Amino acid sequence: MIDTIVLMIDDKNFSILDHNRFNPSTEFLYQPVKFNSHGEQKFICNPTKKEKEKYYFPRLSIHKRFYGAGFGVTMKIEFSAPKLLFQNNFQELDDADFDSVIQILSSRMQELKIFIHPDVLKKAYVQKIDYSKNIFLDNYTTCSMVISELSKLNLTRRLDLTKTDYKNEGQAIVYHASSYEIKIYDKIKDLEQDKKFGDKRSIENDSSYQRDLFNANKEVLRIEGRFSRKKLTPLLKKLNIQADLTFDNLFCTSISKTIITHFWEQIIEDLRFQHFAPDKTDNLIASIKATFPRITYAKLLKMVGAIYLINQIGVRATRIELNINDGSWYRLLKDLKKIKVNDKNYRFIGITEIQNKIERFEIISESDYKKLKSNEK
Repeated sequence: MIDTIVLMIDDKNFSILDHNRFNPSTEFLYQPVKFNSHGEQKFICNPTKKEKEKYYFPRLSIHKRFYGAGFGVTMKIEFSAPKLLFQNNFQELDDADFDSVIQILSSRMQELKIFIHPDVLKKAYVQKIDYSKNIFLDNYTTCSMVISELSKLNLTRRLDLTKTDYKNEGQAIVYHASSYEIKIYDKIKDLEQDKKFGDKRSIENDSSYQRDLFNANKEVLRIEGRFSRKKLTPLLKKLNIQADLTFDNLFCTSISKTIITHFWEQIIEDLRFQHFAPDKTDNLIASIKATFPRITYAKLLKMVGAIYLINQIGVRATRIELNINDGSWYRLLKDLKKIKVNDKNYRFIGITEIQNKIERFEIISESDYKKLKSNEK
């Protein structure tokens, strides 16, 4: 469901009850000032240490931007919706939780000496949003096994990526693009990194609210998409989702499921031909002949060789080692995708399990969270 979100509110829709809660003070917010090199002045409001010990707070900042002869003032509100409601983001929100999120957000804002009417928050402009899914792995599948398989893929062209990062000793993979990121990581291991090294080494921010789970005896894979407004508009259009980019419209389980499913399917499209059983050469040859009845022996040998290489070193490394041109490479991949895959392959079981759980998209509840904390089976 939804996790972190950034809302933008213009100054006509909020009131500052204590200017000294901001650094610098907003007392002279509307007076002429010397702007920085970007034509902007920024005011930060952070909860005190004592407030943070009580519960989770949103991060607030006011931005005063220079425009020609005048200026505009907006407030940025950034928070994790499940952490706001549950103090953790293992538990997942449902559509019915929206009013509770609004109520608590409004209350926390007032504790930070900012008044915003709940109806304004509901219709707030969304600048960024994260959709995510926590998946409890079974059948002896581990997060590291899944991430290891994903690390062999080359998705740069399909997902318009700028780079791919592998973090925390292979426990996380991050796909970067200009206006979005897809992160797939071991949720429990990420908490261990946070406990040892702090937020700088962990994937998440504000992990301290759930550090009591760092030694949970369970495999939890987290799939998370982080999208700017620039990416959301064409993405929703591509997925045939009609929704204004406001908080109330984007707080939606079906949108979250559609987006997570879309990117997961894009990621694993090339994964199937990494899961042929390489020890069953006769079956592999039979499958290729059944798919291509008129195949030449030269092409058959090329496909078998490519499959063995992909199984051993992955798609990306195979492309590098073969050093073939784009046209030949993508024609080869197209042919490989036509071959029937044995879904019972031991490495493919975990991927199929994740696919099934994304399709069901069952909400992780409070009882699931308590079992995780107590290490119950």
